[in-house]
Amino acid sequence: MKIRKISLAGYRGVRGPLEIECGPAFTVICGRNGTGKSSICDSLEFVLTGTLERYQEESERGEKILDYLWWRGKPAVLNHSVVVEFEEEDGSTFTIGRVEDSDATPKEIARLCYGHLAPPDWVRQLCLTTIIRDETIAKLSTDQPERERYEFVLKAIGLASSVAVERNTSEIAKYLTTIEAEARNLYEQRRQAVESSTFELSRARILAAKASEESITRLRQIYRQELENPLVDLSDLTKTIAQRIAHARERIEVLTKLKERKDSLDQQKQRLESPGHQEQVRSLEVQRDQAQKNVDAARERRDALKRARGEQEADAPLLTSLALLREHGARVGLQDGKCPLCGSAVSPENFSGHVHVLDETVHRGNATLAGLVREESQRDREYEAARLELNKVTTAISDASSLGETIEKQLAALEKEAQNIGSRLDVALLNDEIARVGANVTALNEDLTVVEAYAAVHRVTELTELLKGAQQSAESAEKQLSTILRARATTQEVADAAKRVSNEIVRERLAFLKPLFIELCDRIRPHTEWPEIDFLLRGDVRPFLSFMIGESMNPRFVFSSGQRRALGLAFLLTVHMSRGWCKLETLVLDDPIQHVDDYRALHLVETLAGLRMLGRQIVCTVEDPALADLLCRRLRSSSNDEGMRIDLEYEPGEGVRVETKRVVPEFRAAFLAAD
Repeated sequence: MKIRKISLAGYRGVRGPLEIECGPAFTVICGRNGTGKSSICDSLEFVLTGTLERYQEESERGEKILDYLWWRGKPAVLNHSVVVEFEEEDGSTFTIGRVEDSDATPKEIARLCYGHLAPPDWVRQLCLTTIIRDETIAKLSTDQPERERYEFVLKAIGLASSVAVERNTSEIAKYLTTIEAEARNLYEQRRQAVESSTFELSRARILAAKASEESITRLRQIYRQELENPLVDLSDLTKTIAQRIAHARERIEVLTKLKERKDSLDQQKQRLESPGHQEQVRSLEVQRDQAQKNVDAARERRDALKRARGEQEADAPLLTSLALLREHGARVGLQDGKCPLCGSAVSPENFSGHVHVLDETVHRGNATLAGLVREESQRDREYEAARLELNKVTTAISDASSLGETIEKQLAALEKEAQNIGSRLDVALLNDEIARVGANVTALNEDLTVVEAYAAVHRVTELTELLKGAQQSAESAEKQLSTILRARATTQEVADAAKRVSNEIVRERLAFLKPLFIELCDRIRPHTEWPEIDFLLRGDVRPFLSFMIGESMNPRFVFSSGQRRALGLAFLLTVHMSRGWCKLETLVLDDPIQHVDDYRALHLVETLAGLRMLGRQIVCTVEDPALADLLCRRLRSSSNDEGMRIDLEYEPGEGVRVETKRVVPEFRAAFLAAD
């Protein structure tokens, strides 16, 4: 089965529609960076899985690759689709496609593999081993940890579930682990029940020892009425005594608070009646009288200034007229040596002197008024301060006078409260009652202990039977747990043995891959000094797959980055050729010669030519047109199948488009034959 055609519309950098016809032998796609080569390779993975795995874990600004699978440029497109057409060996075709917000048909996808041989996640393995990208060559080979490399090969060639015993024993081990946790939890619960029963029995025996005949006789005399009632048992009596204890403690608390409040009020009353407090009140009264005098004096000064300011403001219209007269007279000036107002003859010197006198009169009047306003404002502030001080002292005297009344009211309320609870508001009497109720609580506690001891005599036998039953249940749970632990150990031994057998089977299968890997390494030649590269399995229960050069050296730490990529290409091509479960005979390489020198690039071209001779369809993207021409020449290894050369370009606003497309004819083996 091969790829016949890839059709894209509104996908990534392709606005489209764009149609890539794949030659049955090979397809070489050439273009600069950003012309859509990787998008065409990614379309096969996207049409099968609906996403691109290498971007799955990447996110930025809350966005992921799913937000950028479809065309986001301008102008927008209405139709978004990716369709891949496949051709089977008998010439029949079928398509697998995806449009925006829809999935491909699982039935059509299943035609790409042999269902009974395919691994559980075969679609992912098909994408990983069919599409070889530059950024994943080293990641899936030399840079991959040995254990993950082993599991990758196992899944890719379809051996991950080949040994049923290993899988079954693993499931049994998981099940036993689960029921072991349940059995251990049950055992712990029953052991706790044994400990609890032992504690209760020990406590009952200690209490029973306190139940003397004398104490029980005294208890019967005190609670005769309760004990003679046939409907009352010891638990009811215990509850009755406990309630009496609670009521007694509650009364002690109420009486204690009442006494504390009475003590506090008595202390406050004593302070009010003390000479120091009386002297303080007299001092406040003296301060009040002085403050009243200060208020009166400040008021008189303020009122005097108000009257003076009023008189000055009454002269304000005259000052205004004088100011206007001076202004007009100065502006008009003498008229033929005569005053413009009265017409009398005046010398210029006398006229200027009169104008100057008017200026001084107006200025003195304004200055006096401004000074009066300022001084009045100052007197207002002094009056307000004196008034506030008077109010403060008056309030203090009022508070001191009313404090006694407040205390008397509180004492009266406290007396009423004491009467409500059947007591008197006397500290000595309250102390006596608190002591008496406390002694009653002590006696009640002793009674409660005797009742519990009397009940414990009857519970000892009952608790002994309960303890015996709990011990038997704990022993049963312990036996069950021991059985599960033995079964788990046996299962683990079987699982380890099965894993070793499975590893032997894997070793045999990988032994068939080793010659192919060595041959591909010899063709690509990652390193000239170490031409022979091998891989080996290490570990029986937990195997690892390692590369080896020379005498047990690891190429990961010897080879350069370009040499590791060449080795990775040989490894991935080996895995690709070993998938017995896959029907698709197409190898997709997305610019595989990045970071690889020309020497190894030529060897890779020769290796791809060899794969082409085995019937593989090659789809390869490159950036260098000369390398594309070389691939077209060397991949013409069949006399029946044509190839395809496609050149791409990117047009702003329109996206990726095909610049040129030409068919590379099949190789004519008889081109030197005579007519």
